Amino acid sequence: MFKAFTNSVILFFLVIMNMTLFIWCVNQLELGSSTVKRTLFVEVQAETSTSAQKSVQRIEAVTQRPILNSSTRTPYAIHQDKPSQQVVLQFKPEHIRLDKTEQAKLENRLQSWDIQIFHSVKIFSGATLSIKNGQFPQLAKLRVQSVARMIYPYTQTVKMYYQSSIEKDEVLVKIFSPKN
Repeated sequence: MFKAFTNSVILFFLVIMNMTLFIWCVNQLELGSSTVKRTLFVEVQAETSTSAQKSVQRIEAVTQRPILNSSTRTPYAIHQDKPSQQVVLQFKPEHIRLDKTEQAKLENRLQSWDIQIFHSVKIFSGATLSIKNGQFPQLAKLRVQSVARMIYPYTQTVKMYYQSSIEKDEVLVKIFSPKN
């Protein structure tokens, strides 16, 4: 038993000596730095914050219609009380996105109405029912947001409303022209 213990202690010291010899050899092979320079991380952080300044590149969003410059925009346009155009979109039960026919209907109307940046759009959504016939307002919100994504390239003045009086699975889009 004593012999096994001494053999394990000797083996442990040999492994430690072998590791220290290996580390010493690796340190001797390092080129260019004979001594280790120790710096605080605060100093390194301070150096990098002042020296590493990058220029910010602005990336413009691609839209279907060009955004007009500030001289042609009416910054605080007052819109009419009654909508100039409106469309009622029908969603399938428990669907967030429009089907192909309703989507084509909305896109055709948006292109034919010649909506500009100074028009205002209000989107109304009614109650939706889930599988258990309970009201599900999150689904109505997601529907309105998907319609707003389609309208946003035409005008950025889009407001979304929840109105319980609208028929179930319907979304009403009202477009307002600015007062002259």
